[in-house]
Amino acid sequence: MLAFLLERDWRWLAWFAAGLLAIAGITVLTDGIPPFLDVLSHWQGLALSDNTIYHDTSFDSFLRSAAQFVHVDLLWTRVLSYSAKALLAAASILIMLRSARNRSFLAPTKQAHRC
Repeated sequence: MLAFLLERDWRWLAWFAAGLLAIAGITVLTDGIPPFLDVLSHWQGLALSDNTIYHDTSFDSFLRSAAQFVHVDLLWTRVLSYSAKALLAAASILIMLRSARNRSFLAPTKQAHRC
């Protein structure tokens, strides 16, 4: 979605927003608000958990499992995982901005080259 924000494709963004609202509306009509609250509760449980989640392929799981071997405090694994996530987000946004500025993914126009 961020790529469409950078390109200012408002028609696509409007359809995207309408699709999200339609999916959320159908969910609320059939099951109410609890599924959304459950997602928030699960995220909070994962973030505050002291256990290592081995089936999760995230920065958190990797750092928590490594911390058990070197006996590092859980606070430092959280600091490192949030730092890694922030660094990844910043790098992604910078690459997106540069690609949009350079118009990297647009096909070149066919123009006659003059000698």
